Amino acid sequence: MAEQKSIAALQPHLALAKGQGPAACADIIMRATDAPGCYVFGELLDLPSIAALESHPEYAKYHKLLRIFAYGTYTDYLAHADSLPPLSPTQTTKLKQLTLVTLATHARTTPLTYTNLQSTLAIPTVRLLEDLVISTIYASLLTGKLDTLRQRVEVTSTFGRDIAPGDVDAMLETMENWGAQCEAVLGDIEAEIQRVFESAEKVKKEEAEYNKMVERKRDGSGGSIQSMLRGKRGGEEGGDEMEVDEELGRGGRRKRGGVVKKR
Repeated sequence: MAEQKSIAALQPHLALAKGQGPAACADIIMRATDAPGCYVFGELLDLPSIAALESHPEYAKYHKLLRIFAYGTYTDYLAHADSLPPLSPTQTTKLKQLTLVTLATHARTTPLTYTNLQSTLAIPTVRLLEDLVISTIYASLLTGKLDTLRQRVEVTSTFGRDIAPGDVDAMLETMENWGAQCEAVLGDIEAEIQRVFESAEKVKKEEAEYNKMVERKRDGSGGSIQSMLRGKRGGEEGGDEMEVDEELGRGGRRKRGGVVKKR
């Protein structure tokens, strides 16, 4: 969203710069880098009339300034400030904001501590630094927050700046490394899925074999179970008769249908 707004803000300057002479192009560069909401300059750099300034003895410094705004930093400007056009307060703030975006993209290797940022951006106080960070967030150039307790800036995402020609190869290498890591992770996931599938099949097979074994046991012992039950009942009945026989030895009992019962 921020990139689209910035591209839209650049369009009037692109239209004005087409076919213009060196002096007019230099003025357009100063206007574009000072314009509110304009944070990308790659298309302007690619215009033939602007590109011609690079070899112009008087106006080459404006082309160099535009390159710094496109993909350089405030440190780059300070290193060549004597040979570059002076910056307005708005241009200074914008270049520091863009520098903060670049620093945020390397936050993993260089933490965005207040101390580091104040030194890099040449900001004398913590209050001014926090104001710059807040203005950068409001401009949608980065998403993050101030950690005042630990004196650092926590960034979750950044605006996409222009890409320097020399950075393309490094970016391609980074993308290739990232692709290789993704393939390795996918390979591990597929291997884990296969292990889970094989484990589930093994459990299923073992369960089926167990059920078959239970069925065989049940079918093979059915008759003996019935015999055991009959034997148990017979034993119980025999016990009763024995008790009755013992009682008969003392006399006074009757028989009915061949079964001796107690009175």
